[in-house]
Amino acid sequence: ALNIKTILLISIPLFALHGLEEYSLHFFLLDPSFGFVGNIMNIAPQTVFIAEQLILFLLLLVTILKPNKVLLTLVGLIFVLEISHLVFAIMSHTYAGLLTSVPLMLIGILYWRQFLSSPKS
Repeated sequence: ALNIKTILLISIPLFALHGLEEYSLHFFLLDPSFGFVGNIMNIAPQTVFIAEQLILFLLLLVTILKPNKVLLTLVGLIFVLEISHLVFAIMSHTYAGLLTSVPLMLIGILYWRQFLSSPKS
């Protein structure tokens, strides 16, 4: 079985590809959360998306370097959120981010299996 650190290292390029797919297909215009936050902060949804991507990579790096239960749980929840692409595709035929979310969902299953079975978690 892969350990948590290896799974996180594998997920970084996958999340990078995922972010590029979402950006190129304008996911930030399709997911209302980016517009909601953008309206509150008076910035474009695209800017919110880019900031969110940077925060995600920072979270992944910090979690790899200084893992703790809170950070590991946050990362695990991000893997769970990838299911939203499947829901968007089924409900609205919106496929932005779906292609690269599939391997992230699979990695997320491995992640949670390892996280929940680890004596350190």
